[in-house]
Amino acid sequence: MSTLNSLKLTNTKRPQAMPAVLIRRHKLMKKLHEQQMLAEAVATGKTYAATRLKNVIDTDTGLTKTVEVPRRVRAWWWTAEDGKICLNVKYGSSCLQIAKGKFAIEILFQTGNYLQQGRFTDTVRTDNRNAFTDRDH
Repeated sequence: MSTLNSLKLTNTKRPQAMPAVLIRRHKLMKKLHEQQMLAEAVATGKTYAATRLKNVIDTDTGLTKTVEVPRRVRAWWWTAEDGKICLNVKYGSSCLQIAKGKFAIEILFQTGNYLQQGRFTDTVRTDNRNAFTDRDH
């Protein structure tokens, strides 16, 4: 009983689901991490293939099993005419507008810090549909 008295008790309940903004932020962070891994692989001359789980029916037994299959990761960066490396930040197939009329970042290594500080939060929110651009960028 003395152990129970030494604990700090609270009446806080666990939330049923994470807020939509945090879900989208984590999704964007995961995709940026994939881009970082791809860039490191290209820099060292290796290949990078992200994997996903796929359910496959075994032809011999007829049972369903889960296997890891590689999936393609497209690079979001390119080299501009002036030799600088530029990066589009994408959410789905749309390029995010970082600032008004600005769709690319010249410095690749700063994107993770901006995301962790919540700077893309307004762009990723579901109610901010004007932040997404057409597929031309």
